[in-house]
Amino acid sequence: MAGHYVVYDIETELIDIKNFNNQNSFESRANHAPKIRAMVIYSSLTNEYSSYTLEDIRNGITLLLNAKTIVSYNGEHFDEPVLAKAGLIDKPFSEYSIQTIDLLHELEKIHGFKASLDALVKLNLGEKKHTKGRKLTEIVGDELIEACKSDVRQTKRLYELYLKDISSIKYPNKRQRRYRYDYDDVSGPFDHLSRGCKECGSSYGDFVEEDIEEMTEGQMAEYMAGTWGEWYCFDCFHLTYKEMV
Repeated sequence: MAGHYVVYDIETELIDIKNFNNQNSFESRANHAPKIRAMVIYSSLTNEYSSYTLEDIRNGITLLLNAKTIVSYNGEHFDEPVLAKAGLIDKPFSEYSIQTIDLLHELEKIHGFKASLDALVKLNLGEKKHTKGRKLTEIVGDELIEACKSDVRQTKRLYELYLKDISSIKYPNKRQRRYRYDYDDVSGPFDHLSRGCKECGSSYGDFVEEDIEEMTEGQMAEYMAGTWGEWYCFDCFHLTYKEMV
């Protein structure tokens, strides 16, 4: 049994992620961490989600510190220094005599490289992240809370798979670069295009970010209008050119 556990996620203001990642200690990452915008926590004790803004976030910290296990996705590297920057904790959660499970790191130990939450959600849950990358900075209020809650819900479901059998969690192939862990928002204006590979028929893939400099003038116009894109297949690695018909 896992005991009483909580799953949490934090949304922040924009960050210079390269500078942040270059810091080698908890303290230095905290010094370079961004400000908090919102936090959402799931508690297995109540089976409920709670949301917090800066005004009441200390209530959320109390909930975290009273749990037997704290679950996150990249929480040890990112979220914990963010909380320290805000003066809410003064050391990593693991030093509070609390078990911590960072699914990003637990899975990296097995596979040898990091994968994004979006990648694992697509592979294991048949979903995608509610909102990715810099688009999070464009939403506020209830919409921001809902995006954060979605990440917590998906992390919780992956943790449930982890508890049953960590080896059962599907993981991207290292060659599938689009599923590698990064902080970039790689979405594009592809809402009106069909998905899937014309070569092998697989729906396991995604649209790729285009290099505008390599496009013809006509392709660029179609791309910017959302009527042309390039689908990269994660099964056969074929590039399929999509056009709205």
